[in-house]
Amino acid sequence: MEVRILGICPVTFIEKDDDEIDKPLFWVYFPECRPVFAENEVYNSKNDAERRSFDDLFWKRQFNSTIVKESNVYERGMGEYAKGIDALLENDRVKKQIFEYEHDFWHF
Repeated sequence: MEVRILGICPVTFIEKDDDEIDKPLFWVYFPECRPVFAENEVYNSKNDAERRSFDDLFWKRQFNSTIVKESNVYERGMGEYAKGIDALLENDRVKKQIFEYEHDFWHF
């Protein structure tokens, strides 16, 4: 199973009437941005002697992310049917499902 990053989308969270709405700002096609990411360094607060680029950061998957949408029949994002703690639990459920799928795929 090969994992590739196809796009990056920063998401902002807007609070409106005690609800948090996630709004995608824009999409960036990752393969086209790799030369720019490779030229710029990332500061590592735990090890200032190590030089690492943004490209290294993404390829080593050393970033924090949140799953906001899963393919479904209604094409709804998680924010549309789960709020607050329920959205975090739904996010964890999807992560666990992906982990179990990968584990079962390689387990003989």
